[in-house]
Amino acid sequence: MNQDFYLTIAGAAEAALKIKGSRFLAFAAPVAERAEAEAFVDELRRRYFDATHHCFAWRLGSGPGEHSRFADDGEPSGTAGKPILQVITGRELTNLIVVVVRYFGGTKLGTGGLVRAYAESAALVLEGAPVEKIWHTQSLAFAVGYDHLNAVMKLIERHAAAIEEADYGEEVSMRLGLRLQEAEPFRTAAVDLTHGTIRWKE
Repeated sequence: MNQDFYLTIAGAAEAALKIKGSRFLAFAAPVAERAEAEAFVDELRRRYFDATHHCFAWRLGSGPGEHSRFADDGEPSGTAGKPILQVITGRELTNLIVVVVRYFGGTKLGTGGLVRAYAESAALVLEGAPVEKIWHTQSLAFAVGYDHLNAVMKLIERHAAAIEEADYGEEVSMRLGLRLQEAEPFRTAAVDLTHGTIRWKE
């Protein structure tokens, strides 16, 4: 996965599947932290309290900081949570949770059948969830004289930086949000443009 951005879903989605009498209700939602993922599972357990299983997988972060968890919730080991997680990772998505609620229909599906059913449910709900690209960003704060302001503003536009704060006093103080890979090139170009007079702040 590119270190400059990650892919997640833009909003919640739901899907349903029926296989040999069993109903599989799949739910997906974007989450930013473990507590949010756990709260989502708890809410579905309350809402579908009479279901046979509430199986899930979530994935948070990307790169070295990525971590995930899955649960079979009483299904045979490796037949529910893991297939759900494999669908998530296969689509290179993160910062989301997928929960599949099963109502047992009386016919056993076997381990292979369960793996297919949970994977298909996860794939189905994610197909209905719009994917969005989130850029990793870095903040840069600086002060610069008015004589270099026009050049710096053009540089801000060229690097697609977002002005988060601006203070026009004796000099101009700004805080920018930039894509991670744009931060160092911006810094280098700003030093050149201002002949080294730009002052970086914490």
